[in-house]
Order: sequence, then structure tokens, then C-alpha cells
Amino acid sequence: MNRTTLIVLSIAAVLVVLLLVFENPFREEPTISARTEAPVELFQPIAPQDASRIQISGTLASTATLVNQGGQWFMADGVPADPGAVNQLFAALEQAKEPELISINADVLEQFHIGPVLGTRLRIFDLQNKPRVDVVVGEVERDIFNSAIRRPDSANVYRVHGMLRRALRPASWRDLALLRLNPDTIRAITVRTTETTLAVRREPGAATWAFADPTTETIPPDSMNTWLQRLANSRAANIVATSAEADALTSYGLTQPGASLAVVTDDGTTHTLLFGGFKGNPPAGTCYAKRADAPLIYEVNEISRGNLLMTRAALTQPPAPPAGAGMSPGMMPPGMMPPSAMPPGAMPPAMMVPGGMPPDLSTAPVR
Repeated sequence: MNRTTLIVLSIAAVLVVLLLVFENPFREEPTISARTEAPVELFQPIAPQDASRIQISGTLASTATLVNQGGQWFMADGVPADPGAVNQLFAALEQAKEPELISINADVLEQFHIGPVLGTRLRIFDLQNKPRVDVVVGEVERDIFNSAIRRPDSANVYRVHGMLRRALRPASWRDLALLRLNPDTIRAITVRTTETTLAVRREPGAATWAFADPTTETIPPDSMNTWLQRLANSRAANIVATSAEADALTSYGLTQPGASLAVVTDDGTTHTLLFGGFKGNPPAGTCYAKRADAPLIYEVNEISRGNLLMTRAALTQPPAPPAGAGMSPGMMPPGMMPPSAMPPGAMPPAMMVPGGMPPDLSTAPVR
């Protein structure tokens, strides 16, 4: 074996040894497990009946404090809170599960509307006055079905399902309902104004409504159902006073109300709404109103007032016919000529211009 062969064999042996050391095909590969984040609980779930207080605050958010008193929620000034808005908030919290971490960068908090300026802080306390919920709520850009949320002491931002952000911004936390009634339980209604009195009633168990005086003429069901729905969903524009002292009643024209609405339900309870003076120039514009059994004085806009203080003429007026009603199939509207009766080359009236000449479409661009 010559010297060259020995050198080649030596180099080959060295390469084999290096291959076995660095690329050993017989060694056992280590197991690589995916890194998973431990479940995060941003707040402790709580039911409305187990909460004593709700506090909402923020630089640009509307600040509100709601207090639970015997199962009914009130504002800090004693005005009843809107039960629908409160229920929507707790429903949104119930949906805010399985948070997904989307950011750990404190510099981008305002992009999620969740920083010191745009964020809305929500705190809910239990019956022992211990905080069960304490989070800052924001929004995810171009995502109306989820909300951004974080703890006040952390920059970690999570995405949670539901519209918690929207639930924190209702039209009003105050209860602006004028008459919170079930339309199916209403059996009699009386409207009194300075000009006339309108009374309607429904016999127990019956579905037909009729005028109570001076005749027993029945009322068209569509008209009556529309009025009942308006009564059940009537809302004020604002609350202007929380006490019905003599000076307040005089200031708002409620010492001698100009109109009243009395609704009797199946259990015999009468719900009376009194209408006083006008904020603008009477007899139009916003007026003031109050329930006979409550001290709150409301602002009621002109449309709502008209929807509540119904007239006999409005109830008996037949509904407007839909567009095209009374026309036979294939019948043309007045003044229109069917295409089959047009002279050759004539343009339909819809394509004519004010000068009477058809538009020149030969140079119109193709879109």
C-alpha cells in the first residue's frame, strides 16, 4: 500500500468519525412540545342579583355609578336605572369568555381604545363590597363582534367574544321609559285634553277594541295594535327633575296638566301620565310630563306626545294603500304608455331629458 493510499484512507476515516459525532443517525431525538399559555381569568363571573354596585369611568367615557337596592338598580342620584341596559351589560360579560392574547405592547394601547385616554374602566362589586370585575374595555379595529379587554395593572390586551364595549355605552343608563307595560295586559285607555276626551276599552278575554263613548264602534285592529305598541315602548327624551315639589310642578306646567293618559291593565291598576307645559312654543315642540305615582319629570318630544295622545280620527283613519295597490296585473300607471304601444324608435318617458330629447348614448363611456 503506497503512501498516497494511506493518506486517502486516513482522511476518509476522519470524515466517518466526524459524521458519527455530529450527525449520529442512531441517537434519540429530543421531544419538542408546543408552548401553551395557561388559561387566563380576567374577572370572576357574577350574576346581577349577586352584585351591589357598578362603576363605569373613563376620560372620554360617560361616568356612571349604579346601585342595587333590593333587586332594582338605581343611579347615584336615586333615579331608576334602565333595566334593559343593566341586563345587556351582564349578558355581555357572560359572553366575554376564552380571552385571546393579542398584544403585550404598552405603546399600542390607544390603538385598541384601551389606554388611559380612550379606555373605559368597569368595576362590579359583590354583596360584600368586594370587587369581582375590574377591567379596562376597548375595541378591536374593524371587529364589531369582539371587544378588547385588559387588567388595569397590565399592558396585556386580550380579545373576548361579545359586544362588551357597546354594552358600556347605552343611549342612557337612566330609565327613560314612560310606561313599562305589556300590550297584551292593557284593557282600557282614556285620553283627556282641553278639547276632548277619548276612551277605548277591550272586554276581558276579547281581542276587539271599541270606543267606550259615545258609541261602541269597533277600532281597526292595525290602528289599535300600533297604538298599544307605542304605549308599551314610550320613552322620554330626558329627565329634567327628580322631585315633584310645588315649585317644580308650577315651573313645568304640571300643577294643572293640559292633557292626561290613563291606562288600565288586567289587574285593575291604573297607570296615569300627566302632560304639562311646553319647552318651546306651544302647542308644538318638547313638553314636560310625569307619572302620577312618581316624582320624576320628563321631557317628551312632539312625536312621542302625539303617539301617546291618540285621537279618534287617527284611530279610524284607514291605512294608506301600498304603492301600486288597485292596479290590475300589467296595468300601467297614469300617463305611462306600454312599450308595445310606442312608435318605432320612441324612447320611454323615464329616458327623456327636460328638453324633450332623448340622451345621446353613442358617446357614453362603457362602465
